[in-house]
Amino acid sequence: MKMNRIAVPALFAMPLICGLFLTRPAMAEWKINSQRSELYFVTTKAGAAGTAAIQEVQSFKKISGTVDDGGNISVNIEPGSIDTGIEIRDQRLREMLFNTVTYPVATFSGKVNPAEIKNLSIGNSRELDLKGQITLCSQSQPLIAKVRVTKITGNQLRVETRTPFIVNAADFGLKNGVEALRKVMGLNVLSSAAPVSFSLVLD
Repeated sequence: MKMNRIAVPALFAMPLICGLFLTRPAMAEWKINSQRSELYFVTTKAGAAGTAAIQEVQSFKKISGTVDDGGNISVNIEPGSIDTGIEIRDQRLREMLFNTVTYPVATFSGKVNPAEIKNLSIGNSRELDLKGQITLCSQSQPLIAKVRVTKITGNQLRVETRTPFIVNAADFGLKNGVEALRKVMGLNVLSSAAPVSFSLVLD
């Protein structure tokens, strides 16, 4: 089971960034295309002491968000949509780590300068460092994501990470949840920090 770097919080930051890139000349509200967007994080675990660590890719399936005409970004991620490929593990993450009944949504908020991309030509890209705030399980942390924004068509943008960013479970009060998962899974090591990356399409 691959679930360690469950510092999924960081995932929230990704969708947010997507919204930031949504900038058109006569800017109407941009929306994240959930069907064409992906948000991933990598977990690291090890069984018995001395055994090699194993890295696995996890994802969240429900991401939504908007960027308004002033460049304000609002992104929502549903931790309950976690997909590790193993249902029992997904259930444990929802209940033992994210407590999705109490905290069904994680958010990212920020702001982007529309001028940064409004003159972007179709097929061309621009690199940006996006600043915002992620809130997960009632805990908030600042985030800076290095992204690349590409204009796909006249009405679509793709925002993707240039390099992964690290999310630490302890920053969101999730350290005890990670430890509980480690024990129930019988692991020697379950990392509490995870690299996060994403590719978002905005309409």
